[in-house]
Amino acid sequence: MDIFKVGVVGGGAMGSGLAALIARKGVPVMVKEILPELAEQARERIYGKFEGWNKKGRISDSQLNQFRAMVSVTYRWEDCKDVDLLIEAVSEKMDVKKKVFSDADKFLPPHVVFASNTSALS
Repeated sequence: MDIFKVGVVGGGAMGSGLAALIARKGVPVMVKEILPELAEQARERIYGKFEGWNKKGRISDSQLNQFRAMVSVTYRWEDCKDVDLLIEAVSEKMDVKKKVFSDADKFLPPHVVFASNTSALS
């Protein structure tokens, strides 16, 4: 299966880190949050990672702009309809993770692969 676009649900530390690495590999990424202001905070967090890499000389100014262009953020499931892979990176609570997958299943096409980023569940 080819992955042309990745969705990341949750724009906190783990989600924004995943999104930054995905964009760095040249794959467009859509970060889904629950509120518009949280989506914008996720964008700022991701851009901050790019800027840190740029300041350390790990990426060029041109790459900085390319990576920024790879990142979109949203608070609406409808904006995620064209992803091929969806990675949830929400809190380590089983009920929250189940809700993410239940909601995603309602809005995303059947071909989308769901994945979970977790270290422990409670």
